[in-house]
Amino acid sequence: MNTRLLPTLVTALLCGGLVSKPLPMQAETPQEWVALGQRVHGAFGSYIALGIRIGLDALQRLHAQRTEVKVTYQSGPKAPCPCVADGIMLATIATPGRGTLRVMAAPSSQPVFGIATITDMKTEQTLRYVIPASAQAFLDRCNQYSPIKRYWAVMKADPSSLYRVTPLRPTKSTKTAPPKSHPLAHAQVQPSR
Repeated sequence: MNTRLLPTLVTALLCGGLVSKPLPMQAETPQEWVALGQRVHGAFGSYIALGIRIGLDALQRLHAQRTEVKVTYQSGPKAPCPCVADGIMLATIATPGRGTLRVMAAPSSQPVFGIATITDMKTEQTLRYVIPASAQAFLDRCNQYSPIKRYWAVMKADPSSLYRVTPLRPTKSTKTAPPKSHPLAHAQVQPSR
């Protein structure tokens, strides 16, 4: 074998392996969520953290796997941006390109910060997350912290101050409830008002 070609062959095989192997999208640590949010969104703010929390909560409640849900997001009339949708996208891997994430162009007429509707594509069970307008003050304060502290502030906040969850199309499921040790297992479904 020609020894001058060996480095080229090794480089080609390594690069080929990197290109053909998909990059993992599931972040498991807070640092990975922050890095992923910065890479995909351009920065990691508290709105991204809230979207991640909502996405993870929905997957747990629906007993769904990532890529098994579709999402519709609508900002409230005073929300500065639909950044929450990017966080939900990161957590669920629902994307516009796959047709599983849709961000409404017109803001909601309701006095809310945002509304996320998340549906399990297999069972059609749907959850509606309403983010109250009052959550914006807390989220904006969190943006004064470092990205990792923003993440933790949102993840540790009382869920009832961040969102209300309403099941829209409950279906019978044979799946079991998530273990009580799950970090979001304490969140309760709130009845619609």
